[in-house]
Amino acid sequence: MEWDQPLVGGGTISRTYYTMVARDAQGRVHREIRGFVPAGSGAEPPLRTITVLDPVADTRTNCVVETMQCSVTAYRPQLPLTGAAFVGGHVTTESLGTQTMDGSRVVGTRETQTRQTSSRVILSHIESWYSPQLQMDLSVVRTNPQLGQVTLTVEDLQQVKPDPSWFAAPSGFQVANARTQ
Repeated sequence: MEWDQPLVGGGTISRTYYTMVARDAQGRVHREIRGFVPAGSGAEPPLRTITVLDPVADTRTNCVVETMQCSVTAYRPQLPLTGAAFVGGHVTTESLGTQTMDGSRVVGTRETQTRQTSSRVILSHIESWYSPQLQMDLSVVRTNPQLGQVTLTVEDLQQVKPDPSWFAAPSGFQVANARTQ
């Protein structure tokens, strides 16, 4: 992920991070969340949290690396944001056609939101390239005059069976069950 954020006095600040995501055939997901570092610095983005979503066991395990503690709660699937990414204003959607990314056919879409303020018209865009085969976006670019441009790109895509240990709390972490009956 790269974020080019405009500064109030002019110019931009560019930051980056990456995250590792693994998904298995049962629908379980392992996601590592990292902190931002200056773009181009070569610095390793610090690992902040590890989240395991397990629809089979109906659990969400959220682990904070700094405290080495995990909390297990009930799994609640999120609805996709497609069509709901903008709030207010007028939204138009256009097809960008198809292309190939990382060996997968992807379908492109651009959503444009037009909002009128008292002094100007604000245009925001979301351009996404979705792989029906993988059931995920391989590229998303969000452009907003206040927030700047955020680019999310899937890289190093590996279609292999993930290690089953990725779908459990990391070794050495304390685990608290916070599920309610």
